[in-house]
Amino acid sequence: MAKATKLVGIAFALAVALGVGVTIGWFSKPANEEKTTLDQSLEEFDFKLIDEFINAVDAQHLEKETKHLSSKIRWATSQGDYDMADYTINKWKDELDDAWSMDYQILHSWPDEQNCYARLIDTSGAEQFVLRKKEEGDEFQNDDQVLMFYNAFAPPLEEPITTTKLVYGHYCNTENVEWLLGQNANIFTDSVVICKYGGGAGRPDKGKNVKPHGAKAVLIFSDPFDASDENDLTFPDGPGIPEDTVQRGSAKYKRGDPTSPGYPSIEGAYFDDWRDLLNYTREQVESPHIWAPLPSQPFAWGDARHLLSQLEGGAVPQEWKDQSGIETLASFGGAIKNEQEFNINIAVKYERKKSQDVIGIIEGSEYPDEYVLIGNHRDSWIHGAIDAGAGMTTIFEISRLFKELKIKPKRTVIFCSWGSEEHGLMGSIEFVEEFLAVLKERAVLYINADVSFQGNEYFKAGASQQMHELVFEITDYIKDHVDENKSVTDKWVEKTEAEGRPSIGNPGLGSDYAPFHHFGGVPVIDVGFTQTTRKIGIYSTYHTAYDSYEYVKMIDPGFVAAKKVTEVTGALLIRAACSHFFPVDPAPMASYIDGLDEKLPDVGSEVSLAQQNLIKKASSSLKNQLSAIKNIYDSATSVDADKKRSFHRLLSFSKYLTDQNCCHPIQQDLQNVVVASRQEGGPATYPGISNYFGLGNKEEVQRQVGILITRLNAAADYLNLKAFSVRATNEL
Repeated sequence: MAKATKLVGIAFALAVALGVGVTIGWFSKPANEEKTTLDQSLEEFDFKLIDEFINAVDAQHLEKETKHLSSKIRWATSQGDYDMADYTINKWKDELDDAWSMDYQILHSWPDEQNCYARLIDTSGAEQFVLRKKEEGDEFQNDDQVLMFYNAFAPPLEEPITTTKLVYGHYCNTENVEWLLGQNANIFTDSVVICKYGGGAGRPDKGKNVKPHGAKAVLIFSDPFDASDENDLTFPDGPGIPEDTVQRGSAKYKRGDPTSPGYPSIEGAYFDDWRDLLNYTREQVESPHIWAPLPSQPFAWGDARHLLSQLEGGAVPQEWKDQSGIETLASFGGAIKNEQEFNINIAVKYERKKSQDVIGIIEGSEYPDEYVLIGNHRDSWIHGAIDAGAGMTTIFEISRLFKELKIKPKRTVIFCSWGSEEHGLMGSIEFVEEFLAVLKERAVLYINADVSFQGNEYFKAGASQQMHELVFEITDYIKDHVDENKSVTDKWVEKTEAEGRPSIGNPGLGSDYAPFHHFGGVPVIDVGFTQTTRKIGIYSTYHTAYDSYEYVKMIDPGFVAAKKVTEVTGALLIRAACSHFFPVDPAPMASYIDGLDEKLPDVGSEVSLAQQNLIKKASSSLKNQLSAIKNIYDSATSVDADKKRSFHRLLSFSKYLTDQNCCHPIQQDLQNVVVASRQEGGPATYPGISNYFGLGNKEEVQRQVGILITRLNAAADYLNLKAFSVRATNEL
């Protein structure tokens, strides 16, 4: 009864923090409140708690949870997705202090399967070859929960297309497109273009690259050259991609609900009309785009083999043949053999549906208003044993052990199970949009575990620059899963052939860390386990119906990678949540800024030399303040006020680098003036300048210069213990 009373109080209180409208509760405590029992000597973290956690991680539990999760088809807003949300809530209610669902009403797009088709026909209209809609086998064909191959938010065709002009564009990246235009300036006019995944062009990029030259639609397949290793047998006989499948995926540029940019899709929200967005998409030829600028249809590589055999036209370059696992590739087409025509319709349904973010919480014992968050998405395309099951099992094992080991964190730990990630990071973006102010004030770190293992050889991570040292502290401490004489870091170095420390990349846009990193400025760590033995960068059954429990057992026998990535992820969480201080180092940020400064001249006259010098002056101020505050932090011999202040400023300075008018006209979640992604092919310098330079918007480049200087100075002022003095002068 006492526990029930406590849980009600905690749930009521969290509603306060998350803006439900109540004005009392434990979240009303001052952000820096501490218990008076705090040891004032300089703290040394006791790694015994991490040792206990590592020893308790159970591969059998991970396997059991993987089997359970992948038994349900969980595409976003499906019944399986809702059932798994209920399962997660109940699990976390038992293991944590409390758990609940935050619901959003989000626009989704689905294939109108009955009205979708793609086929070769003869002059009389008789079918000669029909492209498969989904994987073969009764378990797929007879299950209406297995959705056909489709790209979410790729626009529908306005009317069916019948054409003799079928063109092979290889990766359909800018280089491939330019080569084809060199063969025939009108090659793409009124054509359907066959593209394959990879080559540096994402799903929506392929349509973007060919639309300005008159293409009407694109077909996309997963070539075994890119999706399998050279000697792979296809699953289930080996780890290679079967010929009857292709990766599904989102074809959006504008992440989150595209009808409510910047604001959560909740009751009372204003929504743009999706028809207006669709019309913009159809009319917009050049960048920027909201979602894929052309209708696109993924299809199986076995069907690509036949289509490519039917093309007539000039010969493809030998390089293209060398980069293909399709033996029938010979011509880039422009015509089809035997007077055949290609007939296609891509039909789409748009529907606003409930998407759930499940939140679980353990209240911090000493810093309840400092939040360490850990999360992953729950939805998948079909079974999703690896994506997103791998991350879900990691997080579920951590929450189980927090209960079993009776771990009482000093900071509040918030477990997150996001909805609708596969449709463009919907759930996490809606959450960050709703609680941005709270997160900027209270979030210390977000740890993401999405595809937490896709191979069984070594750990890797992406992280905000100030989090690199925390990652290395943990990977230095934990032993490798194969050779106990090596650390996790040692194996990481060996497998990547790194000189010194392995590289930790700046997190991009591929998972739910993105809104925290690019939009909120909250420090993030993204964990994973991968391999280098097979030449491919992603596991072969990615986003297919073969991402299954049986496939996981094949690529990670004994769930050793699953266990090791869980050990590292849990240790990161414990280190951040259970100690007064943890490693934070600004040096990687200073180096990152140096790299951006070095590339400023690549903008040319668009940013004058005087402006470049002003930018470098502001960036130098930020780097100087980072160094100064780190010296104060390192020199502290006791837990005094300066120690605490410098620690929090080193953690949170990136929150002051965000600006709602940076860094892209459409992708409004890109707001960090330093680390946001460059999306428009501009120079490798500051993202706002780069993106608008790539779009050819000279006036906006000038505006971005001013925004950049202002935010660099703001972050420097935040770091400075002497308020409002970064730009100050003593001149009279």
